[in-house]
Amino acid sequence: MTTTTRNHVALALVLAPLISATPALGQEHPPSAQEMTQQIIQRSCESYGQSLVSAIRTTAHNLSDRAMLERNQVTLNRVDQQKTIRSILEGIIESEPDAASRQIITNAANDYLRSGRIESFERGLTGLTSACIKARANPQASPSTPQTIEDAPAPNREWRYRDDNQEQTPEQPRRSTLPSRDSYL
Repeated sequence: MTTTTRNHVALALVLAPLISATPALGQEHPPSAQEMTQQIIQRSCESYGQSLVSAIRTTAHNLSDRAMLERNQVTLNRVDQQKTIRSILEGIIESEPDAASRQIITNAANDYLRSGRIESFERGLTGLTSACIKARANPQASPSTPQTIEDAPAPNREWRYRDDNQEQTPEQPRRSTLPSRDSYL
């Protein structure tokens, strides 16, 4: 790819969101904030499903005998490969806050583990985009999302849980991280 072509591609990537946000010839008004938000949610949900497939595909490839030998590593037997992939899938499932999306990912993971084919995982994720859109369009249904901005922790403080009663408290800055008085002089 030549430098000119790279510059054109970079320019197209930068201008694409601006061009898509401008009204079409027959359209009188640009899209509303709500419409743009819906488009962003849809794109991010589609990207989420694609990234899950890509992560499993990359992991399976990196655990293959050929890839392991290319990196001068000891190859894993099929059972260990499957255990590793199973553990990654379990981590993905546990990290999903939305119950409907978690169920779809669980079913897709089970399909993949039964068949050993990434296409089965990909087919199992077909309903993930719509479940993700529903969950993100209605954040009140998601237990991990703060209900209001006031419920969210302050961005300038670190929060931690105390072990005794699971209450949130701001962590005080340590003296060693503060600048010395001499640095101001």
